[in-house]
Amino acid sequence: MERLGPLENVKAASTDFGQLAGMVEQGLADFFVFPLEMIPYKRSEKMVVTALAGRPTAGWTLLVHQDFHDAGKILQIPAGGQLLVPNGTVANWLKEIRPDIKTTILPEPTFFFTGQQLDPSKAWLLPTHLVQAAKASIPYWLDRDILPEELPGLAGQGAIALVAPKDNIVLRRKLNTVHQRDLVPHCNVERSIDRDLRDALADPFLAFCKKAANRPFELFVKMLDKDKALQSYHLSSGTHLNLKEELERMMGGMGE
Repeated sequence: MERLGPLENVKAASTDFGQLAGMVEQGLADFFVFPLEMIPYKRSEKMVVTALAGRPTAGWTLLVHQDFHDAGKILQIPAGGQLLVPNGTVANWLKEIRPDIKTTILPEPTFFFTGQQLDPSKAWLLPTHLVQAAKASIPYWLDRDILPEELPGLAGQGAIALVAPKDNIVLRRKLNTVHQRDLVPHCNVERSIDRDLRDALADPFLAFCKKAANRPFELFVKMLDKDKALQSYHLSSGTHLNLKEELERMMGGMGE
């Protein structure tokens, strides 16, 4: 096993594996990430293997979520495959059942469900699909409607193109995990999206992102509200989370 240095080419993340595979095949994305929230929750280190895959030439192998509780599928990975793992415990477990698979330990410390702090100089994963490479700049994009042909332009702007979950409730649960109220995300479905965003993207998270990026923090969120109307929100490090007013103030030049 070996430790991985900073990832510099992360361009897209999604829960749609078919879309991701197409992006990689077309050269639109160098890596793609399987979000940890999709893993059925169990108190087991074996469930926290990170599935991060790249172009076929890069040699990375993708595991879908069923693989996390099905060692038989891990046994089907072609010889010589490579996997990214969060720690030595998982690496040793994989080594026991597949000694021919190369395991690479992610940069330490890495942000998983347990909410460890991150090293801003290295790549990281956040539990709401926010994927940041070491040299990528803000803004982040959380957008369920990103099209593959849009990715090159977004990447050229220094943006990370992300595809949000199809279900708003799931998205709010994921946003709530940022606040780390519980290892098993939950939310009050009666609360408004504004309230969910305001709670989820609370000051500690903003302060972390601002510090990590070493520049004013900006976050653009696009999602469907409960009435199926597309809402866009802009949030900056100097904002106290009045999202609609901030949207009106900041979104004029974004072509929304």
